[in-house]
Amino acid sequence: MGHGKLKMEMIWDEKTWYRTYKNRSKGLKKKIHELSTLCDVEACMILYHGDAADGPYSSRPDVWPENRDEVEQIINRYLNERKEDDRKKTLDLSNVLGSTYLWSD
Repeated sequence: MGHGKLKMEMIWDEKTWYRTYKNRSKGLKKKIHELSTLCDVEACMILYHGDAADGPYSSRPDVWPENRDEVEQIINRYLNERKEDDRKKTLDLSNVLGSTYLWSD
């Protein structure tokens, strides 16, 4: 039989929330692993629920891949590429003022 449409709203019951969180995060980890393997892409995932520190469950983030060095490497590569993209989009006026076409008669 097919499943009914899932009502998208916050789960307030703590035990139900935790069970759903664990099951869904496990599914996401599996999907991101499949994506990175099948498509040969670097991927990482960080799930963090800061409010969990108030309850009985750990506030430690769920991270994939589990190797911290891999995650840091992917994040640093992303941040460095973003910096390069930002530099490419920035117009440096010294290049414009020094160009010969601007001063030709």
